Parts: sequence; C-alpha cells; structure tokens
Amino acid sequence: MRQALLLADLALHPLLDGVVALLELPSSATDAKVLARCVEMMHALADESAGTLGAWAAARSGVGGGAPRGLGSVDFPSLLYGSDSVRGRLCPALWSAYVGMGTVEKLDLDQDGFEKGSARFRIVTLLQLLWTDRRTHRSMIPTAANAESFAAFVREVLQQVVTSLRKGVKHLQHIREMELSQRRDAAASIEGGGGGGGEVGGGEGDDGGEGEGDDGGAGGRTEELSFRQQQMKAKQIMGTLLKANMEVLQRLASSAPHATLIRERCAEKVAAVGVVLLEELCGARAVDNKVQNPPHL
Repeated sequence: MRQALLLADLALHPLLDGVVALLELPSSATDAKVLARCVEMMHALADESAGTLGAWAAARSGVGGGAPRGLGSVDFPSLLYGSDSVRGRLCPALWSAYVGMGTVEKLDLDQDGFEKGSARFRIVTLLQLLWTDRRTHRSMIPTAANAESFAAFVREVLQQVVTSLRKGVKHLQHIREMELSQRRDAAASIEGGGGGGGEVGGGEGDDGGEGEGDDGGAGGRTEELSFRQQQMKAKQIMGTLLKANMEVLQRLASSAPHATLIRERCAEKVAAVGVVLLEELCGARAVDNKVQNPPHL
C-alpha cells in the first residue's frame, strides 16, 4: 500500500500542477473542451464518493475495470489536497475557467462532446467541495492580486443566473402555449362534431384523406416528442446549474470578505440582476408562466 501511495503521489502532483496551470491560462489560449476535461478530472478526485482513479476512469469510459493494479484503494482526495498548486491556486483558476466558458460559442454535446452548462456546473460544485475543505478554504478568499478575477467570476455567475432563468421562463411559456393550443383544438373538435349533416360530410372527408392525415399526424407527434425531449434535456441542465449558482451566491454573500468585495465591485450587476428577476417572475408576462402540471416540467 505504501508503494502504491508513493507511486500515486509522484504521478499525480506534476499532473495536478499542469492542470492548474492550464486552468489559469486566458480562455483564448485554452480549448474549452480541454478545460472541461481538466475540471471533470479534478472533480472526480475531490469528490469523496467518486474519489478514486478507478471510479473516474469507469465514469469516463462508461464501463467497469477499476483502477490500475495497486491503486484501487488509494485515497486520491488526500493526494489532491496535498498538492501545493491545488491548495493555493486551484480556486482562483476555477474562477477564471468559469468566466472563460462564457466566450464559448457553437459547441454542443452531440457534435463536440462539450456542453457549457454542464462544464460550469462541475466548476461550481468543485468550488463548493473546495470551500468546505479546510485545506483549500483559505484560497477561496480573494487577495489583492486576484480580487478582480473573483469579481469577474461573480458577475459571470450572476449573468448565468439570468440566462438560466430566462431559458426556464421561455420553456414554461412554450409549454403554456402548447396547452392553450390543445384546449382550442379540443374545443373546436367538440363544436365541429355537433350537427347531423356535418357528421356525414365529415365522415366522407375522413375517408378521403385518411392516409395523408394519419401520416401528417404521426410526423407531427414525432416532431413534438423530439422537441419536448430536447427542451427537457436543456431544462434539466439549466435548472441544475441555476440551483448550484444560487447556492454559491448565497455562500459568498454569507462570508464577510466575499460580501464586502461583491458590494465594492459588483453592486451594479447585482442591482441589474435583481431588476431582471422581478420582471421575469412578477412582471406583465408572469401570467404566461403558469402551466397545468409544473412538477413534471
């Protein structure tokens, strides 16, 4: 076991140094997919529930297999926090990486294996893990050297909250429009089937256009199902990210050093976001956010 621990220590610390250095680079100098993989690896090592090389490798490949021989029971979180780079530089590096994700455009999960919302969610949850660990908590407190980097991170988190909320509201409004359309169609169908003469004519029309009507209906249902699935996937990512971002903001606001810096450098952004939240949730179109079955959305 001691040999395995030493091997892991020797192998991990240079790797961790390199990963932190990559995260510290300007976003224009580092591929977003590389940053996302670096964050994913760090998160897997820091999380106690998935903090072994085997668990991370299995999660990345989608199959079993475990860790290389001799490393399966190594305490990788302890090795992670034993790195000077992780303890002193990882938190500020994650602030920069989160901001850098905001410049990413025209990449998606299916084509590029990258989804900005998921990558940012991992950054936020990793920051939460680092915050709660005494070995890295101190590096979460901004210094004079990285105060502006922290402020940029907070502003970007606030902007992401607005983006996630607007996408969620838009999703609710679309669902409401579909529900109203279905009600109108149902009402029109009931009214159209009332008369006796109309019933005969309707039957002939149904016979004449049966095949084409069924094909169109099936195609429409398939398209609607696909759209709903895409909307649901996007909604889940945005909803999860929104909750994680709000938790981070609440944690920062409850910390005196962070709250002071936020008031000094982010007050205008906080006020603007507050106005947007009120408009979206309590404004003139708030009635359009009401749907029949909210828990299933």
